[in-house]
Amino acid sequence: MKLKHCRGFTLVELLVTIAITSIITGSLVSSLRAGNSSQIDQDNINELTENLRTGMQMVTDALRNAKFATPSSNLTSWFPSGGFSTSVIVPGTNTLNVATCVLGTPLVKLNTNAASGATSITLGTNQGLGIKQNNIVVLDYREPALVKSADDTTPTITIDTDPATTGNQGTTRAYPSATPLCVVRTTSFTITSEGLVRTDSSSSATAVAEGITALSVASVSGTTNRYTVALTGTTTMNNGSTITRSLTADTSVAN
Repeated sequence: MKLKHCRGFTLVELLVTIAITSIITGSLVSSLRAGNSSQIDQDNINELTENLRTGMQMVTDALRNAKFATPSSNLTSWFPSGGFSTSVIVPGTNTLNVATCVLGTPLVKLNTNAASGATSITLGTNQGLGIKQNNIVVLDYREPALVKSADDTTPTITIDTDPATTGNQGTTRAYPSATPLCVVRTTSFTITSEGLVRTDSSSSATAVAEGITALSVASVSGTTNRYTVALTGTTTMNNGSTITRSLTADTSVAN
């Protein structure tokens, strides 16, 4: 039997095939890289959007709860720092300071009756909100008092209900045992290289939303308790360009 002669590929045909395969493979790799880069860019934009929402939620919550049971006059005597002079809401360029009275868990209450004119009060044990000297407490949500001295070893604290007057001023009325107290806390928001940073009077500064580059808070014209909050953030794309996004919301102070 005669064998048929089988003709193989010539060198030119092999080179052409390799060249075509390389072109197709290169195109596929480029497409995959472009798709991956596009996905990373979209992920960065989504993260920035989420950070804007998180930051906005924190700022509007602080505004909404501001003023509750806080002093309404002589603010520079009650708050020697923080910029509070005519209001416990102080917006500024890339800053916001607010104050509100917060409740403890469990609720802090008087352990014994407090007579009218009392300059010391006794709290229930194991109920503290971490009350310290120079804190502001509010009795029955109506009468603020500056804490002049406090000791973690005893539930009795010394108070002054009028820091603008020399000497410790006592309560203006009598309060029965179990009267609730809240503690005034201040919260500040600032813009730093870390993004939106929150500082509470009871804790250190914490970055709460990365990529935020601007904060604006302005009162709504013709109102006394409504504010417009605007946050701006940026993120860097794979090609080196930056994308900017903004979020705006109106909120009303509940108190």
